[in-house]
Amino acid sequence: MNSEDAPVSIVRDVSSDLQAGAWRWASPHAELRFFLDAESSKGWKAKADYTIPRVVLDQAGPVTLTFLVNNTPLDSIRHEHEGMFTWIRPVPAQVLVVDGMNYLRIEADKSISGASGPPMSFILTDAGFVR
Repeated sequence: MNSEDAPVSIVRDVSSDLQAGAWRWASPHAELRFFLDAESSKGWKAKADYTIPRVVLDQAGPVTLTFLVNNTPLDSIRHEHEGMFTWIRPVPAQVLVVDGMNYLRIEADKSISGASGPPMSFILTDAGFVR
């Protein structure tokens, strides 16, 4: 999220403000887009590094994150404890667009009110597609 290209990847619900030079707050419908310049859609994995902060758990209770690629659900994880997490899952080849835009959405079922902005659900440090 600290790449100079990160703002281009943000579709919605990820803060434009970079915090501590490394992360951004994400709201309940965080969505990012990535161009996959590849000859094949096989062998790709979706990845996200994120944090569930104590303040969200204290105010909203356990948070469930659902991960989707191009509107196809890949996983859903319930978080009852704060911490830093890495999520990585293979993406079925038929779901990806070769030489085109691919969308990674992270849906959160809970959020808290932002001090002066949109609701906050989790902290996003990194996201994208890897082989």
